[in-house]
Amino acid sequence: MRGVLQRLAWPCTALGLLVMVAAGVRAGRWQKEWLEPQPACVRRGECSLDEVEPALQALWWVLGAGGLLVVIGLALVTWGLGAERRRHAGGTPVAHVLASVLVTAFLGVALLPLGLGAIFLSPHAFVAVLTALVVAEAALLVGVDRYYGAPHVPLRRAWFVALGAGFLGLLAMAVSIRAGGGPSFWLLPLAGALTVGAVIAVARVVAEGPAGRGVVAVLLVLSGVAVLAGVQALPGPAWPEAAHVLAPHAPERPEPIPQPDPAPLPPPPEAPPTPPPVAEAAVPCAPEDLTFAVLGFDGAMGARAASLQATNVSATPCWVEGVPVVLVMQGERPLALTVGPGQTPDGGPAVVQRVDVAPGGSALSLMTWRSYGGWADTETPQSVVAALDATSTLVPVALPEEAGPAPFDIADGGAWAIAPWAPAGG
Repeated sequence: MRGVLQRLAWPCTALGLLVMVAAGVRAGRWQKEWLEPQPACVRRGECSLDEVEPALQALWWVLGAGGLLVVIGLALVTWGLGAERRRHAGGTPVAHVLASVLVTAFLGVALLPLGLGAIFLSPHAFVAVLTALVVAEAALLVGVDRYYGAPHVPLRRAWFVALGAGFLGLLAMAVSIRAGGGPSFWLLPLAGALTVGAVIAVARVVAEGPAGRGVVAVLLVLSGVAVLAGVQALPGPAWPEAAHVLAPHAPERPEPIPQPDPAPLPPPPEAPPTPPPVAEAAVPCAPEDLTFAVLGFDGAMGARAASLQATNVSATPCWVEGVPVVLVMQGERPLALTVGPGQTPDGGPAVVQRVDVAPGGSALSLMTWRSYGGWADTETPQSVVAALDATSTLVPVALPEEAGPAPFDIADGGAWAIAPWAPAGG
């Protein structure tokens, strides 16, 4: 009987992970997407809003059932290991820790894109990926322990240490993200790997006998000091909220640089301030009444946004209405892009309206798209031409210098959304 249960250990674990992954993928159908105000099934008419919340709750139960299978499988794996000890001399503590760090870092880098994709897909998928990462990490760490661990430590204890190290490594990554460690996603596996290395080092010192307890105390104190220093040194959060990603905004005003000359510094180049609202403009804006510019680019987790600004340079008020025409030129040719319905900064559907623009005032059109990553040409310089609407003449658009030569990470065949004109303060 025991042999049968041991043979079912890893199949049970694998089945649980498959159930969790299936629940995570299925939840993506009911989950709101970036730049989309409604879940995919609602937009396609396959479900109603009233069905979304019950479906997501049911999938949490399915995810929990898969997690229970994983726990049962891991328990059977632990039982199967028993008190068995390795049959070789093992390795040095330094080799044991270094091998554990390298294996964990490699696994983290390999699975990081999968984890980021799971965040975008659904919370259910993210939990499934985290569970799979802990299991895979524990299995690899036990493999490392078989060759480099202390020879007198039972494999069952090594398995418990591996599971604990994997969990604490993920916790360290979560703390780094929470504290603002998002400037580079690829540094997160390093934080997890170093934490795993610290856990393995402590476990190895404890395994060497009572004489190692003082060393453990010193390691714990040094680790606590290092974590506190790291958190204090981390920059502010680098992952903006979705509403911030979609909100049009101008580039930040640079701080003035003190000069020895007491003469006042000239103001930095920036979009003119919005004048008081116009009561009512009598005529539509002509192309020669306006200048166009693209305000600062913004993005997070694959979502991108920028704003097209039309500024009234004439001496009289005028109004704009409808959806502008915007072409992105890659070198000498326009990119072939599909234009979808525009959205407001909070992700809702944008509505066509007449926007009065005072002399010196502006109107905005929000442009949103998803990053096309490696498909986009980041070397060939881009330019932009735009028109008030489909009946107007295309004119050049100014791009911010800090945006780089090719700021639109989009490619032929891609899709983006262009919103109707809206007031600059709206």
